[in-house]
Amino acid sequence: MIRPLLATAALLCLAGLAIADSAIDATVVSVAGNSIYLDAGRDAGVTAGARVVFRLAGGELVEATVIDVTAGNARAELKPGSAMPSPGDRASVDALDAAVESAAASTPASPAPHAPWRAQLPTDPNAPLLAPAFGTRPEDRPATFHGRLYSTYRFIDDRHSDRTYSYGRSGLWLEGRNLLGDGGRLRFQGEGEYRSASSVHSDNEGLDASILRLSYAWGLDRDAPFRGEVGRFVSAYLPELGIFDGAEAVIRFEGGLSLGAGAGAYPLDTEELPNAGDDLGFHVFADYLDEDSPRVLQATLGYQQTFHAGAADRSLVIGRILANPSDSVRLFGMAMVDLYDSTDTLESNAAEVTQAVAQASFRFTPTSGGILSYTRTAWPELDRDEYEYFPPWLVTDGFVDRMSGSWWTKLDQHWRFSARGNWWRDQSREGYGGELALDWTLPVERPSSLMASVYFDDAAYVSGAGVRVQGQMQFGDFHCFLGYDGFLYTTESEFVDSSERLSNRIRGDVAWQRGAWLLDVEASYVFGDDEDAVTLGVTAQYRF
Repeated sequence: MIRPLLATAALLCLAGLAIADSAIDATVVSVAGNSIYLDAGRDAGVTAGARVVFRLAGGELVEATVIDVTAGNARAELKPGSAMPSPGDRASVDALDAAVESAAASTPASPAPHAPWRAQLPTDPNAPLLAPAFGTRPEDRPATFHGRLYSTYRFIDDRHSDRTYSYGRSGLWLEGRNLLGDGGRLRFQGEGEYRSASSVHSDNEGLDASILRLSYAWGLDRDAPFRGEVGRFVSAYLPELGIFDGAEAVIRFEGGLSLGAGAGAYPLDTEELPNAGDDLGFHVFADYLDEDSPRVLQATLGYQQTFHAGAADRSLVIGRILANPSDSVRLFGMAMVDLYDSTDTLESNAAEVTQAVAQASFRFTPTSGGILSYTRTAWPELDRDEYEYFPPWLVTDGFVDRMSGSWWTKLDQHWRFSARGNWWRDQSREGYGGELALDWTLPVERPSSLMASVYFDDAAYVSGAGVRVQGQMQFGDFHCFLGYDGFLYTTESEFVDSSERLSNRIRGDVAWQRGAWLLDVEASYVFGDDEDAVTLGVTAQYRF
């Protein structure tokens, strides 16, 4: 216990993240694997590498990093195993890049007045006042380098079960631009993790290290006819494939069409470089993006073929589309279809939709809007190691369908009312849930708000109703959060008594942010029937 605490404390002294003076509000459009798509992009001030904080329906805060940005959207990536946001969840994105903020802070005082200009303005009233703008060649641009150090530690004391858990994670993320004078990008991300669990029956602990990113990409300029990337990375065109060890090349044509292909290994997320496992393969794709249109229109069609230990394994078709048919409507759709043949022994169909997302966002009036979404998840028949222990019935019959909708309206400048509902089903049951919430934005200078809601949830084995109250306030460099969640529920399981139970959760969070530094301390207490647990966590991040 002491060793990981001391190690983490040392890392916390070095770690942190740049925090902008203001944040960009965004909403989760869709979720695909560990990729989260947001409805804010370059036009709103979002930049690659920015920190994103998602506020889940239960009040929990989850962090991610912006990986790719288009004019109207951004893709952030979560660490594997993180709690997943849902479509419609709110997000806050750092508004300014730390390097820009730091440069602005160090700008010298105003220079001395300039001598009178010798050149005279043209006398022709129809002559242009400004010369045409030309892009700077990569060899004429300076090299830039930025990154961040981060570290987090969490301790859980489950006094009801007489168990304790510890988890620590520290990492380094680096990005260099134009280091070779070719406009390219070098990206690295490495992490170390510590886990321990202790109970009356056993004690165990483990320490792992992994390289999540190590790649070089070039041809990133908008008008570059060729784009390539090599190393360990996530494809900017097919992020659904996950981490990829190899190379990818893309040819861009006039009119917005791009054709690309990649080949290499598709490792498990937890494997260390260069151990990529037994899964090799290739992927090809076509992408269309109309960047000249005032509205977003992007479509991608891809195919992946993998080989496990030399034998053909996954044949996957991926389709994705994002469109804004009007200023008040945004549409997103994604489908992953697995193809099967006679070598597959469990699946009898030639094709199966194993993952699908469809979502429509509406802005009815300037003060009201809504989101409708549908997701489907099924389990393909694969030889990859992580599918080895899947029960056969899950592959042949398992699925989860979920439909959800939300609506919000501003009652006035400070009050906002929202409602959401969902319905789900799997291979053996179905359920539904909903929530009514009222938000009050306090009439103070710094962003502060209070929220109260009532909700009902009929999940797979638990159903009940609850109330949620939470507030957040800004005091100078400090952001404070305090929330309570009470849930009265029954459990449908042959192993647990089905009588009513009450679960209470109190959570507090204090974050201090200034310049490039962030320090966040959180604590929660869960108590009630058959529950008594305390969680303490601390996160420190530094961005440079």
